[in-house]
Amino acid sequence: MFTEMFTPSLALTGQGVGFVAWNEAQFAGGCGQIWVNRNAAGVWSTATEVDTRNQALDPHIAANDGGDAIVVWEEREWSGANCTGAITGTEVWASRYTAASGTWSTPLRISVDAPPNSTIFAFSPVATLDGAGRAMVVWIQDGLSSARSAWYSRFDGTNWSAPALLSNGTRNSEEPTLALDGSGNVFALWRQDTNTASPVLANIWAARYDASGGVWSTSAQIGSTNLSGTDGTERPRLGVNTGGTAVAVWEESRSGIASIVAARFSSGTWSAPVPLEANAQQAAFPAVAIDVNGNAQAVWVQKIDAMAANNSGFTARLDGTTGLWGAPQLFEQAVEDVSSPQIGLEDSGRALIAWTQFVSGTPPVHAVHFTPLGGFDTPSTFPGDGVALAVNAGGTALLASEVTSFETTFFGISIRAAMFRP
Repeated sequence: MFTEMFTPSLALTGQGVGFVAWNEAQFAGGCGQIWVNRNAAGVWSTATEVDTRNQALDPHIAANDGGDAIVVWEEREWSGANCTGAITGTEVWASRYTAASGTWSTPLRISVDAPPNSTIFAFSPVATLDGAGRAMVVWIQDGLSSARSAWYSRFDGTNWSAPALLSNGTRNSEEPTLALDGSGNVFALWRQDTNTASPVLANIWAARYDASGGVWSTSAQIGSTNLSGTDGTERPRLGVNTGGTAVAVWEESRSGIASIVAARFSSGTWSAPVPLEANAQQAAFPAVAIDVNGNAQAVWVQKIDAMAANNSGFTARLDGTTGLWGAPQLFEQAVEDVSSPQIGLEDSGRALIAWTQFVSGTPPVHAVHFTPLGGFDTPSTFPGDGVALAVNAGGTALLASEVTSFETTFFGISIRAAMFRP
């Protein structure tokens, strides 16, 4: 038997309760399952399958400080039996974990129905869950408007709202991401084409859900306004603190060279985007986090210069008081290629950076703490390929990766996780 599991999704509460969700595929066919596990007081529970149709992939999990959680995923329709043939439609499903009962709810479809042989495809779901148990889910959908669009549904604690458009429905959209502030307001970020035909000029758009008013703001472009030709953007990432300050980062390509660009949401508006580096080499795979004081830190990969064979790891820090970004610093100068950097910030301002790097004799997942005054400490290493990271305000961290397993009668990929407790 060959079983494959993919880089998981993580959630970590303020009390240090960790949740891990992953997709498991049994390669006797194309079927997939969504599994979750929970760590409380340093003890993992029994892994639980939350889907019921065995046609699932791409989970995303969120949790609140009460210990509740929600996991959302994509469900596929197949033209043949037992997950064979062509995929003929996809939907977004969800299951909620209630801490009081310690149980997951029966899975529920929250996007529109995609019957077999339809042209409806819902995918890339992301979710938030606030302290009152209200959830927001955003996904990308084909087949219901003139363009591939961002859609959403909200759980009010009792019922799910009908799916509705978040983007304007006239330009193709991709790569949604969500984050939540301390008042239950939700920030959404996604990539959306500027034009319907070439050049499409994919740019970054945002909207904010006001929890008190129960409405989304009008979606608006926050990316650079002077892109042209084959310029474009991708991989938007978002950090939001409890006070409602947000930072977005993304890749912006101009004349074939990709740079890392950031914008800041403060006092109700997004700033103009600013570049975080001036290196002429391709920059990629940004991530960002923000602390309670509005300090933010971004990471990405990039060659040091034209002579370098591999990507190194870079980080830059935003001063929450001045609103200015500092100069980039290396967190890892490449002996072998650095990839998949992730970052989390605790409220003391200390950052934890994790990445993958295949160096001979060293486990490929690396993690290091950073403070503005003390710099970087000694990295720790873990087995794995691909990395997911969550850090809470007190500095507790959850790190997980997929690990290849070789057993007597089994070959496949498992999920391994480690907790850091300060």
